Amino acid sequence: MLDGRGLYDSLIAAPVFPSISKPGHAPVVLDWRLDELRELRAQPREGRPSRACALGGVGLSNLRVCHALGFDEVAVLGSVWSDGDPLRNVAMLLSAIAELGTSSTRTSRSGK
Repeated sequence: MLDGRGLYDSLIAAPVFPSISKPGHAPVVLDWRLDELRELRAQPREGRPSRACALGGVGLSNLRVCHALGFDEVAVLGSVWSDGDPLRNVAMLLSAIAELGTSSTRTSRSGK
């Protein structure tokens, strides 16, 4: 993983947790060495550190974990579409993100 130091603006790690929308996709990120992820992010690219996005199984129950692991952003899909009220789910996710004080944490708006 450290071979990518300074090469990328953004890193997407997936799946971080068991997938909500793709049953059977187990997390692989926890097998990574998180210190390597942090070191990789700390290497500047054109004067900016790489940003890290958590994808896979991300929802209200684990936003704090994503933040604690050092992720700057989250991408969500299953947690938005899983219970039939996507607008309410997005509002709840955005509210939880605001409570974390991580205005840079974003949710994916790419649709299904």
